[in-house]
Amino acid sequence: MGVDGIGRGGARPVVSTDASQNARPVVSPRPQTNANPVGDFFKDTFDKAKSPGGVIGGIIGGVLGGPVGGIIGGQVGGAIGDAIQASKDAAKLKETKDVLKNSPTGAAAVKYMEDHNIPVEFADGGGSYWDGNKIVIDRSQDPQEAALTLVHEINHAKATIDGPRADVQNQTRDDYVSTLLNEETRGTVDSIRAKNELVAAGDNVTATFPLEAEYNAASKKAIDEAKAKDPSLTETQLREIGDKAGYDAVLNGFKTGAVVTSTNGQNYPDYYGQGWDAAHPSR
Repeated sequence: MGVDGIGRGGARPVVSTDASQNARPVVSPRPQTNANPVGDFFKDTFDKAKSPGGVIGGIIGGVLGGPVGGIIGGQVGGAIGDAIQASKDAAKLKETKDVLKNSPTGAAAVKYMEDHNIPVEFADGGGSYWDGNKIVIDRSQDPQEAALTLVHEINHAKATIDGPRADVQNQTRDDYVSTLLNEETRGTVDSIRAKNELVAAGDNVTATFPLEAEYNAASKKAIDEAKAKDPSLTETQLREIGDKAGYDAVLNGFKTGAVVTSTNGQNYPDYYGQGWDAAHPSR
């Protein structure tokens, strides 16, 4: 799910007719801090009106005149606008992937995405999410934000393709929700690690990811305590201790509602629980 504001495919339960998608009746949005997202309808409308496609279509419609001119102008303007937007989105995706080059975690995620031909689309508003077939990223995110989001959503895609996958038909409600909360946690931890690796490599990263502070604080505390208790621990052992503590802190954030979905603002246990309920209406 998403960190940035609820969305278009957002938190509504989606029951797939594809048997391979039965394990995922809901989209997986990027998390965001617990606040009510507010859309900007008027800005979105104005931006569309002033787009190059809208201007060109209006000129054509004015020259031709009449209802037919309006229809043709609208069609031409729409096609031009779509082509321009597609070019911009392709450039933004490249820039987004380039951000992750100095992060082993991020680079591995991008490689997985490319090896498995996972589609990525940008959309206006509606949050960022994996819908079982493609990754959708909110256009309002800058390349750094989009990069961390991409890492998170690739984890959801990986769970769908390789597992472990939640099974809405055969798991209990608690097990189903737990499986998906751990999936969210893995994706969030990957995004946080990607940022930490970029910073360690000397990159100036201003973007943040939900529960980043909690992960880093828990990891540092666990490592410091382990060092004090047993100075003979190796760096690998200390890293494993820190990773475990950070993971647990992020999972707790999802369980307690410290973060909510970027698609409809629900906390994650309720969001995924409602997905299970929708698949079992008689219970």
